[in-house]
Amino acid sequence: MLVTYNVLAVNACSEEIVVLFLKNLVLYTELPMATAELKSFASECLKKLSPYHNQIDVGIVKSASRDIFETCLVSKFRISSLLGYLTKKQGISSLLEADCPRELFFDENSTLVSILSEWLDQDNIAARLVPRTKINIDVTAAIITALNLLGQPTLADGLLESFEDIAHTESPSIEDDDLATNCEVLISLLHVEKGIDHYYKQIERVATSVCSTWWAKSHEQVMNKRNMCPLYSVMLVSKALTTYAVAKANTTDAKEGSLDDKISLMLIEVLVTLLRTQHADGSWGQKSNFEETSYAVLAIKYLTAFPFARNFKEKYGRSFNIFGRRTTGCYIPAELWFGTSNYSSRLLSQAYLLSALGQSAWLTPQNMHRFGRSGLSSSSEKLSKLARNLPLLQCSESWEIKSCLLQGDFFARMVRAGMPRIFPRENMRKETYLDLVPFTWATSRQFETLRLRNQELLDMMVLAVTIYQIDEFMEATVIRLEIQICVNSMIYLRTCPAVQTNQHMKSSNGVSSRKETSEKNLTTITEVLREYVQFVLQHPSVANGRPLLQRQLRSDLKRFLRSHLRQVKDNLLLRGDKMKTVESIHGSVFSWVRGTSADHTGGPFAMTYYLCLIEGRSDPPQPISTEGLYVTQMVSQHLAALCRTYNDWGSRARDMVEFNVNALNFEEIRNDSEAPNCITGNGAFVNQQNRYESVGGNAEPERRLLFIAEFERRCMLNSLRELKEIVSTEVYVAVKLFCDVTDIYGQIYVVKDMTPRLTEQK
Repeated sequence: MLVTYNVLAVNACSEEIVVLFLKNLVLYTELPMATAELKSFASECLKKLSPYHNQIDVGIVKSASRDIFETCLVSKFRISSLLGYLTKKQGISSLLEADCPRELFFDENSTLVSILSEWLDQDNIAARLVPRTKINIDVTAAIITALNLLGQPTLADGLLESFEDIAHTESPSIEDDDLATNCEVLISLLHVEKGIDHYYKQIERVATSVCSTWWAKSHEQVMNKRNMCPLYSVMLVSKALTTYAVAKANTTDAKEGSLDDKISLMLIEVLVTLLRTQHADGSWGQKSNFEETSYAVLAIKYLTAFPFARNFKEKYGRSFNIFGRRTTGCYIPAELWFGTSNYSSRLLSQAYLLSALGQSAWLTPQNMHRFGRSGLSSSSEKLSKLARNLPLLQCSESWEIKSCLLQGDFFARMVRAGMPRIFPRENMRKETYLDLVPFTWATSRQFETLRLRNQELLDMMVLAVTIYQIDEFMEATVIRLEIQICVNSMIYLRTCPAVQTNQHMKSSNGVSSRKETSEKNLTTITEVLREYVQFVLQHPSVANGRPLLQRQLRSDLKRFLRSHLRQVKDNLLLRGDKMKTVESIHGSVFSWVRGTSADHTGGPFAMTYYLCLIEGRSDPPQPISTEGLYVTQMVSQHLAALCRTYNDWGSRARDMVEFNVNALNFEEIRNDSEAPNCITGNGAFVNQQNRYESVGGNAEPERRLLFIAEFERRCMLNSLRELKEIVSTEVYVAVKLFCDVTDIYGQIYVVKDMTPRLTEQK
């Protein structure tokens, strides 16, 4: 049975609206939709073009539209996409919700509805395909979406039953192929009338599955068995999660959920990556063809529904204009689709092109504030002024730096929600590092094409925050006790996960610590430190890691904690004026920088912890070679020395007030001889920022300290070059990212001391 439809195409290249009636759309009743890898005919050309496309040649749209409409076989496209992705107010993709006259989609016999309905059995499952298969699920979801958009209420109970049988959504899968199916089902459920209410639990479960997959895999190029282009998955996820977010935002009684921040964080990363990877000619993708580019443009337009997208309006507006101008050229479809063999389709390419041209930006619907604010937090606003002056970010554009700050805001909320409550917070100022740490790790995505996994980033942020907290804890609490008691108590930190919490501490004379005057405080401190050790060593990647790294982590962690106790002791002596010279204890500045000082930063122990995460990416873990581990640890030592000297520079005023031992306390640093004037690179940056202003009125000690820092930098870079030759690219990039992020801390301290001071005791 054949039927002809008048299809409305609208183009707004100026203030006038030009209506093109493209006739003779041929619909065939034989719909072999088992070829589910073929995706959607796009009648997005039925909506006036975005204002960003005012330079598009009308003739291109008219020609491509006629080509598709006059030759399109419905068997090659998903029925649901005949309704387009059009928006009027809330951005729900439907011709029926746009301004198109309803009669254009119906003849006197409602043939289109009949064709679609014939495909469903009494349970609303696609009856012509093998049941309980992913293809069946995909086709069923597409038909249900289409029928609901056509005003034919169709429930999805049968779809859900079939879907849950094969997809096991109660234990969400993170297989790439399941991602596309989950997205299709989520979109279908959200198009059911009052679906967000009727299928709330199921929608939350499927949305969680989509989020889990993308959270675990967004660092890599995600492909599926339908389309080899990673941008296809990006487009599908962007559409599904945006549709979900808009539906949630319009549900008045929907509470803010745990997915809100995760969705916003993942999708802002998608948007930034798309904006950064557009080629100079306006295209996207490895093949730089129109179809791949259309996937990217569609994804960006979906993401404009989120408040954070307002920050990039100028950037994506330029991207759209470049894309629009490029459509005036000719193109050859690429073989992107998987079937019995790879194939291309000119009609599919044209369909997605028109979709990208015709889809309006969603703009931000109402009530989307639950998915984050459009601007930066007050803390990030302050950081933004500092970030622009950092050498590692000098090659980044302002919108890229802002994207790091925005991602840092979302990560900060997740860090606050997931932080272990180990350390007491009495007598402490505001935890400014809770905003600093997420920003510095978010910047890692600026440095390399290979990125860290989201969970790895979050784990390292939490660890970095605890390193700040243990520093505060030691200075605020441990320093009040007899230092020898604290040192002895450390003997019982066995650095194994199963530490007994009821073990009695003993002092050096063998008498139970319960008889000591500071028994209560000592017990509290010991419990806090024990809990911290367990927190570190019981991380799954550590607990399941190979014994070599476990031993190294225990050793590094012990040195880290003992260096804090040593620093506390030195500070006590300095405050009590009992320390004749720093050299009398540490020998030289070299011994200080390479020993207590470097270990005190937590850098070496954090690097080992980080390597556990990197090796734990695969199951079983892929071990780094002995040579690779040795050189990585050398990199870590140079990095720790570099950052500690930067830290000593930035905190010199605070250390003088609080009587904290600093490298500037060493006589060999403070002597009057002229320091070598050979500081380049970041040293010049330090000179420009601080002008060698010395606390004591003499610039030579600061210049000498910066020489040591830059020497350690050169050693670190040389070690990194050696490392690149002996480990895999994945490991090298991961280690370099760690160095870049840690280096940012040091650069920030040069500009501003970020460690909060102890408040006055009441």
